[in-house]
Amino acid sequence: MEFMASWSEPSKLMNPIFANTIAPEFRDDPVDFCMLDVDEFKDLARSLRVEALPTFLLVKEYYVKKRVVGVDKEELRDSIRGLLREFEQKKKDQLGEPSSNTA
Repeated sequence: MEFMASWSEPSKLMNPIFANTIAPEFRDDPVDFCMLDVDEFKDLARSLRVEALPTFLLVKEYYVKKRVVGVDKEELRDSIRGLLREFEQKKKDQLGEPSSNTA
C-alpha cells in the first residue's frame, strides 16, 4: 500500500518509480499493490499512523509487516523480496518441505 498525495514532492518522485519499476518487477508474484491518496483516505492514513509521504505499508494477513517511508527504491524492493521469502518459507513449512537453511 502506498500512501501518497498529489501535492507531495517526494510522492511525485516515487510514484513513477513505484508504478513503472517496482510493481512490474513483482508482477508474477503473489503481491497486490495500491496507491492511496491521503486526502481521500484520511481516516485510514491516520489509523495506520502515516506521518510522512510517501509511506509504503507491506501488509500480510491483515498486519503491517514492514513500513518504508520516503523515496528509497532499494529499501522498498528489498522489503518486498524479504516478505515474499517469508511467505514462500511458510508455504513450504505448511507442506512439510525441508527448509533451504538445513544442511
